[in-house]
Amino acid sequence: MLVTIGGYGLSTFQKKQIEAEQKSIRRIIHTLFPKAKLSLGLESVSSSLISKSNLFGTNNVQSISFGRVSFNHSQQVVFHDLLVGSSHTNWFTQTSIGGFFYVIKMMFKGVFSKRAENVVGNFRGLFAEAKMDKKINGTVIVLPDHLEKHLDYLAKNIQTLKNTKTNKLVKLEDIEFEHYFAVYSSDEITARYVLTPAMMRRMTELKKRYNRDIMFSFNKDHFFFAVSMPEGFLTLGAKSFTSEEVLQDLYANFVTVKETLQDLKLQ
Repeated sequence: MLVTIGGYGLSTFQKKQIEAEQKSIRRIIHTLFPKAKLSLGLESVSSSLISKSNLFGTNNVQSISFGRVSFNHSQQVVFHDLLVGSSHTNWFTQTSIGGFFYVIKMMFKGVFSKRAENVVGNFRGLFAEAKMDKKINGTVIVLPDHLEKHLDYLAKNIQTLKNTKTNKLVKLEDIEFEHYFAVYSSDEITARYVLTPAMMRRMTELKKRYNRDIMFSFNKDHFFFAVSMPEGFLTLGAKSFTSEEVLQDLYANFVTVKETLQDLKLQ
């Protein structure tokens, strides 16, 4: 009886806390980007889309979105608060029932600390995707340099890229950009076409500004952009979502994706 009452009380308290947090997030996003469309709540993200990004591996990638923000211009740009699961859970999520219990399992990891950002996975953070008007030849993948020492899910991805005959490491002339990023592409000419000097400067400045792992890719007619945010992208977080630093980071991420597409006249 006491367990039931206690569980109900915890559930009610957490529901109110989530509702208050989501109300604050909606107000902030609307203030920063009045034309943006915001959706909060758990939803699946196409595994084929995640695999197409080439940022998290290519086989049976499982992921969940805690919310998304979308912009409609000539093409739609969508930003997800993405959680990518570990490979050993793939077998468990191959059915709808397994997928449901996988969500419950991950949510319970954060329940007693009361925050959604305490839910863990191989990757948590911002993931943006946009379909481009122009189609490039092949793929271009840009990952943080020196990853193999501290991020297992990306270390394996880098090793896969090194072993494949499709994508090769490309050396560019921008020394500062290459200090922070490693470029892999199926075609060096294509890599030099899409990685304009303006884009490389923008990504370098973004990396230096708040020192997060940034990665992005081009695959035929799609552009992808991801930033590691273990605390979550659309959460108030341990560091207040309303702090000036966090709002600047949020705004910079949105603007970077939109300006990158504009630079290349791909949107």
